[in-house]
Amino acid sequence: MKEQAFIIRCNPSGTNRLNEILKEDQIVIGWSKTKDILFDKTLNREDFKQKIKESYYPQYEENPYSLGQATGYMWRFIREINIGDTVIIPISKAFYIGKVESDNIYLEDKINEDTSIRRKVKWLNDSKPILREYCGSGLISRLKYQGTCVNASDLIDDIELAIISSKKRSVPTFKNQLNESLKHKVTEFLVSKEAYLDDRKFEELVKQLMLGLGASTSEIPAKTRYKGSIADVDILANFVHLGIQIYVQVKKHKKNSDELAVNQIIEAIKIDNPDNSKPIFGWVVTSGTFTETAQDLADKNGIRVINGDDLAEMIVTVGLEKF
Repeated sequence: MKEQAFIIRCNPSGTNRLNEILKEDQIVIGWSKTKDILFDKTLNREDFKQKIKESYYPQYEENPYSLGQATGYMWRFIREINIGDTVIIPISKAFYIGKVESDNIYLEDKINEDTSIRRKVKWLNDSKPILREYCGSGLISRLKYQGTCVNASDLIDDIELAIISSKKRSVPTFKNQLNESLKHKVTEFLVSKEAYLDDRKFEELVKQLMLGLGASTSEIPAKTRYKGSIADVDILANFVHLGIQIYVQVKKHKKNSDELAVNQIIEAIKIDNPDNSKPIFGWVVTSGTFTETAQDLADKNGIRVINGDDLAEMIVTVGLEKF
């Protein structure tokens, strides 16, 4: 199921509940008088609207526009939000972000506060707000909308960019927004059928990338180099001006790469540099991602792991003319 994003204003009955929801790891919406009757999945949208109208009679009797708005907000919160979706809580000049962790909850004792209908969330970014200055114009515009529950699934990439920019403390510019967009496209393309990249061609691509990164020479060694050992090196890159060598193991994987590739590089360096006297570094490059075990093993042995996102960023940075 494709991830969605929603912007939610947790101000039921006009009361800001920000401190409460952050403390309790929940999001809330109003219309608590409906109790849990709207949780009935057999209700179609018209029945859903009628239940709200009945619960709040005569408030919506002569105000069909407001009833329509209330129905839309509640329908999204109860029916459209799924576990794993992203939720954003706007505040002045910033926003909080979290991931939904539960289905709908109804708390009878919260009806007077109008916060009975809730969902559990896990707050991201260490439960700290992200400044709007790190957002692109599309996301900023949507954050200004005053609706209670608004779909923002079309802005998933903008939201991810805001998180990254916030961590890097880098205010988005046209250049880095374009780079980020290109990076996502390259990441997807690397594992697509349209790329026509088999294992050998993928090795050749990384070989050329090493030259683009400044290697004086970049070669694919003979496969008999470490005969009888788990050791294996797909690319030897020599950076003469830096006085270093980089041993690269390359994996054309769509999903996870395990610790095998890391062990292959570790063993190759042990064989060629038993006394650790040579400036040899190890890289493992994948078009996918790494398992946690592979990441931990690499960290402990000083091996750099480069996943599909990292690789795409390198390709964009180096430029296509280098290939």
